[in-house]
Amino acid sequence: AALAELSPPALEFTPDASPLRRARIAIERGFERTHGGFGNGPKFIRTNLLERLLRDWRRSATSAEPDLQALFMVSLTLTRIAASPMRHASGLFHSHAARIDWSEPEPLLSAEDNGLLLALYAQLALATGERDFLRITRETAAALLQTLRLPDGAFAAHLDGGTAAAAARDERVLIAPNAQVIRG
Repeated sequence: AALAELSPPALEFTPDASPLRRARIAIERGFERTHGGFGNGPKFIRTNLLERLLRDWRRSATSAEPDLQALFMVSLTLTRIAASPMRHASGLFHSHAARIDWSEPEPLLSAEDNGLLLALYAQLALATGERDFLRITRETAAALLQTLRLPDGAFAAHLDGGTAAAAARDERVLIAPNAQVIRG
């Protein structure tokens, strides 16, 4: 009897997809059509928005009207980023850039950002069949292993990719499954 009193009240509305549709419209309004990405600078790689767009495309891919605009926004953004100074010589990506055209990138190379980008490029390679996206996926995975993997198998959280002299891994903060670990 006591448990029955704790049950939540019945929903007074029927959930629908209208909040997702409104979010999709808002994302498209913020899309920068020349260089990809969102906003006018500084430019951050908004992996959460790109992932949302890929989900919208996947959900509609087999329908009579697939959301090709969502796929276009992701493709353009990731193509422009890969062709810009945001792509470090190591094969990793910088976290953000000062300019709308993805130039003047911040020197930091983050394991988290690159892991999210790795997943996006892999999903885009599957969605489009474009060999360039597959190549970038492979190069990014190799760069993560070569550049940020530590001798004990853990990953450094980031690398200062500004100059060869300044390049240094922060080996005190490590990426572990579902957490960050801080060494002494």
